[in-house]
Amino acid sequence: MRKLLLAIVLVINVYALDELSSISSDNQSLLNSVLEKLDLQSTSNSNKVKIYNKFKFALEKDWYATWWHNSTAKNTKIENANTKFIELTLVDESRVYSFTFIHFKQQKQMTVLVRQYISTDSSSLLDKFKELKNDTNYKLLAEKNSYGYLNQDGYMSDTIINVKDGYGMISYIDMTTLDL
Repeated sequence: MRKLLLAIVLVINVYALDELSSISSDNQSLLNSVLEKLDLQSTSNSNKVKIYNKFKFALEKDWYATWWHNSTAKNTKIENANTKFIELTLVDESRVYSFTFIHFKQQKQMTVLVRQYISTDSSSLLDKFKELKNDTNYKLLAEKNSYGYLNQDGYMSDTIINVKDGYGMISYIDMTTLDL
C-alpha cells in the first residue's frame, strides 16, 4: 500500500513538473514573481501549477503585468505580516484582468479573486445581459437603466454589465479558495 501511495505521489509531482517546464520564460518569470511575493517559492510543483492555472488564461495574448504586495506598503504593519498578498494586474489588447491572491500561511490556504473588465458596444452588452438574465444558472440581483448585476447561482461568481451612450463594460468577478 505504501508503495502504491508513493507511486501516485510521484506521478502527480512528475506531471506538475512537466507542466511547469512547458511554461514560456516570460510566463515563468511572472509566476516566480507571484510565488516570491506570496512567500511560496518552495511550495510543491502541484501547488505552483494550481496558482499558475488561476491566471494563465490571461497570458494568451501580448500582455503587460504590474502588481502590489505586502512590501509595496512600506512602513505599515502589513509589510511584514504573516499573511501575504499580491494584487496582480494584467492588460492585453482586449481587456484588463485583476487577480488578488491572499496566502494564509497557517491555514495553508489561498483565496483568489479574479476580475475581468471588457469594454465593448452597448448592443453586444445588452444581448449578453438578456442571455444571462434568461439563464437559470444566474440570479438577477439588480437591474437599472444603466446596469445589471447577476450572480451565478451557488458560486462566488458575479457578472456586472454597465451601458452608457452606445458603449459599456462587462465585469466578471470570481472568487475561489485553494488548499496548499
